[in-house]
Amino acid sequence: MPPVEDSAPDHTKSRHSETNDELKIAWRYQNTPQMDSTGNSYSSSSYNQVYDLSQTVSEETLAKADIHYFPESVDKDQFTYEELYRAISNLISDRHHVDHPTLKTVLRIGIQGIGTELWSGNIVLFLYKLSNLIRNSYACVFITLATSCMVSGEGK
Repeated sequence: MPPVEDSAPDHTKSRHSETNDELKIAWRYQNTPQMDSTGNSYSSSSYNQVYDLSQTVSEETLAKADIHYFPESVDKDQFTYEELYRAISNLISDRHHVDHPTLKTVLRIGIQGIGTELWSGNIVLFLYKLSNLIRNSYACVFITLATSCMVSGEGK
């Protein structure tokens, strides 16, 4: 997973000072930080975290991290998306939910090769439920698709 960048790029900081006029799009967006087309916030407050996908997390940082794996053991022949969802939901409700009063650490969830034959259940329902769960948490999800799920050829 990529590391979090410490600060916004310099070009976004200079633009913020130039654009002090009020946001005229809609009243509900008035207090939302302005974003440029690359997704970087002009605001000095951290609205969204920035990840540098060209860098990897250092070994020292990984050694200090609280890492969980699912499944914890590979004794079963098949795993369900519902079991994975419950495991992620339990992690989020324990320490990473927005309603948690003290902890505000970000949970990074990496799901590698989703859609393989090892998993059973409805993948679309899992992704839908996961996106709703993530909305109310301090978490981000990085998902890669199994190559067996990719369709080749024209019109498919």
